[in-house]
Amino acid sequence: MSCPEHGVHEERVPWARAASRVTRDFKEWVACLAVHSPLLWTARLARIEWKSVGGICRRV
Repeated sequence: MSCPEHGVHEERVPWARAASRVTRDFKEWVACLAVHSPLLWTARLARIEWKSVGGICRRV
């Protein structure tokens, strides 16, 4: 929910990169799952699109 007067306010946090939609820990978890399990299973477990799993693996 955003404030009608100020809109959405974003803050930096040490566990996520700027403009990232997920945390570093989440990315590492998804990459670890992808190494040991099928891509679609990883995507379902993480509740993300299968294309996102590939992108996360490339970045990690």
